[in-house]
Amino acid sequence: MAHAPITPEDFHDLRQVGDAQISPDGERVAYVMTEPDRVKNSYRNSIWIVAAGVGEPSRLTQGCVRGDTSPRWSPDGARLAFLSDRGGKNQIHVIELAGGEARAVTGMAGGVNEFTWRPDGAGFFFVSRVRADEVGAEGAAEPPPLPEAEKKLEDERRRLDEEKRTDPRVIRRLVYRAGNTYWDERRAHIYHVPLEGGRATRWTEGEFDHELPSCLPGASGFITASNRTGEEDLNFEAKIWRVDSPLGVPAPLTEGPDPDSHARVSPCGRWIAFLRVGARELASNLTRLFVMPATGGAPRELAGALDRTVADFAFSPDGNSIFALVPSEGDCGIVRFQVESGAHERVSFDRRFVHAFSVSRETLAFAATEPDSPSDIHVAPASGGAATRRTKVHSKWLSGKRWSRPEEIRVKSADGTEIQGWYYPPAEGSAPGKHPLLLNIHGGPHVMWSHSFPSMWHEFQVFASNGYGVLAMNPRGSDGYGEAFTKGNLGSWGEADQPDLEAALDHVLANHPVDPARVYITGGSYGGFMTAWMISHSDRFRAAVAQRGVYHLLSFSGATDIPWFIEMEFGSDPWDAPEKVWPFSPLKHAPNIRIPLLLLHSDCDFRAPIINAEELFVRLKMLRREVVLVRYPREGHELSRSGEPAHRVDRLQRIFGWMEQHA
Repeated sequence: MAHAPITPEDFHDLRQVGDAQISPDGERVAYVMTEPDRVKNSYRNSIWIVAAGVGEPSRLTQGCVRGDTSPRWSPDGARLAFLSDRGGKNQIHVIELAGGEARAVTGMAGGVNEFTWRPDGAGFFFVSRVRADEVGAEGAAEPPPLPEAEKKLEDERRRLDEEKRTDPRVIRRLVYRAGNTYWDERRAHIYHVPLEGGRATRWTEGEFDHELPSCLPGASGFITASNRTGEEDLNFEAKIWRVDSPLGVPAPLTEGPDPDSHARVSPCGRWIAFLRVGARELASNLTRLFVMPATGGAPRELAGALDRTVADFAFSPDGNSIFALVPSEGDCGIVRFQVESGAHERVSFDRRFVHAFSVSRETLAFAATEPDSPSDIHVAPASGGAATRRTKVHSKWLSGKRWSRPEEIRVKSADGTEIQGWYYPPAEGSAPGKHPLLLNIHGGPHVMWSHSFPSMWHEFQVFASNGYGVLAMNPRGSDGYGEAFTKGNLGSWGEADQPDLEAALDHVLANHPVDPARVYITGGSYGGFMTAWMISHSDRFRAAVAQRGVYHLLSFSGATDIPWFIEMEFGSDPWDAPEKVWPFSPLKHAPNIRIPLLLLHSDCDFRAPIINAEELFVRLKMLRREVVLVRYPREGHELSRSGEPAHRVDRLQRIFGWMEQHA
């Protein structure tokens, strides 16, 4: 039987599993299933459970639009807490695993962002974003519960009041928006609520934001990370703080200019671990893992010998080890560190891209993407060894599709530097003969393409299963190859990394039956920058699609939600030295763009604001070049990863259609 190609519309059949949480006894894994809702043009999140050993997965919650997320086991494993927006905003819910319905524990007006169980299971600490006026009203008497009809009217009144409060919107902070939303002067504070629910007690105060706390065993307090300098938009001096009582004065546990985050206490109570990244050249520095005694003392780095970023970590139940998620050369696997000695070993999961994990006793549970699996739950011995796939979310769907298995490529760039990446040949069953080639460039620039990059599995396969070769390389500037490599394009965007991509193109053209007259290029964010840069510095491409790109480095600096980024990448304030960044702006080189260009951008992209696409579009139209600009309403920078399903399908259709139109 002939297998069908994968299409943009197949996005509606894909499911993403994540947030794999193993039970305290190591017997079960709770996880989140995210599936597109075609009718409501949104997503439905539900919580599932699968045995670590044998048995089929079962759905624990039905979910709803947006729905149920963040499953967390109680310390005794008898209950599962999770966040659900079934009442309008995310609140903590608890369900008894022996039977019964989920019940809401919190009722915060601003909802709950994150939460953690107390070690004794008697309640929760959680983070909620609140305004000063809401904080001031917390001491008022609890109003009596309203009948359902009156409650709906009250909720509608609050919604209208909120709309009026932000019309017009008054801006006081330098960084006042992120993603595609405004912050509205809210601060992330930490609260406590007992297991049975009731009024939540706020533990932090002030005009500061706080990270998810980590509880101190045997004590009533916690540690958290917070920038309490009062200038958090102008520096990155987040430190680790200890809070021992409600509204008590926090005690600093770390110091220095480098930002600390993700502070966690070991289950044994002896250690505090956290992540730290150098404030200078922040974006290109490695994120490093540190540990210190819980009683205080100098932190020491655990992951220094790796020369790799640590993306996430978790203590072993006995507190003697730390498991860390480490991206390296296209794999994203888990490394185990001994806390006392600092010795480390890789828990090998080759050819998997792990994007969430947890550990209990001697078992790891993780969510991962593989070349033959868009998303599944796995378990493995914590000591190392073979992993077992515990779900087969897409096995039936894949059985009727043709898809491509990526091939690793390592090439020498012009200066002899080795560059790694992947080539997806046309899937078996594609038309014979010479085929077109699509170069897809990642964003960042300090991220890393993989053989199984989670958000790109479908996109790469759409092209490969329809007869295209797809080239996904990691030029200098990419993460996963050491800090020196990651810094390899600082101050020289485009000039430093174009030779790496050209060398990879030459390799594929020499070793695969590619039609050199049908070579295309695309990329998003920094990849959008590189797309515009390369088509203005090379004549080898037939057509291009630049997505959510940065094309004018000066105007980008004045409109983005990361206004410090260009200064860190180029070593000087772009406003003081515009002559340093203008030559690296694709807008300057727009007269050299002579091939058809499709610009895709989101109206509410606060990371790479749409003004950059507008400027490039106008410049090319004035030059009478073939250019089209497509704007996506309501979307932000994450359109390709979490945008409305209809928009994500439309985006892929337009990219594929643009290539086909210019074949």
